[in-house]
Order: sequence, then structure tokens, then C-alpha cells
Amino acid sequence: MNSGIQNQYRLEGSVLDIYQGVPFWFEGSGFEVGSTSVTAWLIDKGEIAGIGVSDTALVTVNIKEPACAGTPGRRLILVEEDAAPEVVRWVVDAFQGRLGGPLAALAALAGEHVGFYQVPISYRLDETKSFVSVPDKVTVRAAGRRIPQSHPAGSAGPWLRGWIGEGAEVTVDVPEYRMVFSLDRSRAVRGGFQFAS
Repeated sequence: MNSGIQNQYRLEGSVLDIYQGVPFWFEGSGFEVGSTSVTAWLIDKGEIAGIGVSDTALVTVNIKEPACAGTPGRRLILVEEDAAPEVVRWVVDAFQGRLGGPLAALAALAGEHVGFYQVPISYRLDETKSFVSVPDKVTVRAAGRRIPQSHPAGSAGPWLRGWIGEGAEVTVDVPEYRMVFSLDRSRAVRGGFQFAS
């Protein structure tokens, strides 16, 4: 069997990206300031290598020092604890960039993949507020508003944006991977993604 076909994926869902500096995927002018971000990926429908991964939530934490520091970025992946082992395996492979396609391009921009955990993840996304929690590791609260498709902010990035705001509370506490921080002033964007390899 052709492994390229065997390892294909098709995913769609919602994304919440909270960041300080520039987004982790950004490559243009201003990247020298660095990036600290927490991104929640809510896979509504999806399949990887023939395995159904619908209704799976994961959170990625990315840290990229300012360009002058000369150190690569670091990325941690958190997958919801109720996901079956085969779902975790394929989701982590895809988001670490091992299966090619657009997720490989995003993974390359994120830097070194330091590891992953399977953890409880809770979230709530409504008209004006966004909330994501991984007990003892991540808390995200953001407030914002929907934007029309014609809004300039809607076209930027690797997904279609439909909501912009600010992070009211963003904390990460994973000392074993040197990821302990609070973001006082952060930007928040939400949107929809469709990725296929």
C-alpha cells in the first residue's frame, strides 16, 4: 500500500489563537520580536490514515524567542484525555508535521517539538467570550467580537478568521518544558480551518 495515500488527512473545525508578539506562523516583517502563543484546535470532522478523529480537541503552546536570541522555537502539544490511543497517535503525528501537507508547513514554523501530553481539556466559545482550560497547565480567557468576512483581519493567516479580541487571562505552567508564563497583553483570534494532505 502506498504510504503517501495511507497517511493522508482531512480535517476541519475551529481554532482559537491567543498570542503576544506575532502569531507563531508569521514570517513577515516584525517577526524579530518573537512569539508566545496558545492555540486551541477543535476538530469537528476529520480522518487521518483512515482513522476517524472527529470531535477531538488539542492545544498547542509555542514559544519563539526574538530573532536576535538565535534559539529555535519550542512547541508542546496537549491532546484531550478521552481520545483513543490510535486517535492520539495520528493527531500528534499530523500536528508535528510528520504527515506532510499544510500541518507540516505550520509545524516547521513552530520550531522544535518538545513533547505531548494527554490531558483533560475543557472549552467554551460563544459570541463574545472564549475559554479554554487544561487543569494545572493552561488557562485562557478572551473577550472579543465577530467580524464580517470582508474585514481585512479575516484574510490573514492559515485559516479564515471570523472573530477578534484580546486575552483577558492567559497562563501556562509546564515547568518541565520551560513553559511558564502569563500574557498580560495578548491578541485573540478565532476562525475555521480546513486542512488536507
